[in-house]
Amino acid sequence: MTALVRAIGLQTDGAAMTIRDTALGQPVFQAPSVFNFYPPDYPLARSSGLVSPASKLWSAGGTVAIHNLVYDWTIKGEPNRGDWNFNNALDNLSSSANSAPLWGGWEAVGGDVDRLVAVVNLLMLNNSATEAQKQALRSAALSITNTDAQKQARRRAQALLYIAATSPNFLVDR
Repeated sequence: MTALVRAIGLQTDGAAMTIRDTALGQPVFQAPSVFNFYPPDYPLARSSGLVSPASKLWSAGGTVAIHNLVYDWTIKGEPNRGDWNFNNALDNLSSSANSAPLWGGWEAVGGDVDRLVAVVNLLMLNNSATEAQKQALRSAALSITNTDAQKQARRRAQALLYIAATSPNFLVDR
């Protein structure tokens, strides 16, 4: 969640994360130790030497939960959505608990598909996307059209962030 929050540019007081972390079984502010919820050297299945600590926690239900979270925060991540604001949702948070994605930077990048693919590859995949993967991202972005250029750029960015954040490459630590 924190990697996605950083990539999106989510401005948050933590409420959005605290509300959603229960479904993932990883309360963001309540890790059981400094090693978090998993061993740092957990191997990625069927790979040669890659590690994916978060994969230790994955199950079918967990996979659905993370995909739902990523979908909600990217594809459905419009800043005016009511569920970004959790006023009085948790007793331990102030009544001014708020979160909002800051899409302005992504809207600026999303107008140039090649640049958008490059930025998503850098921020989300540590520049590990193959040429075929970059071409797939480019095709996905180009398939999204809208008469409003700003909305088109945001939706393209949201889609590529969703694709990247739900990919196995996103979960691999390098």
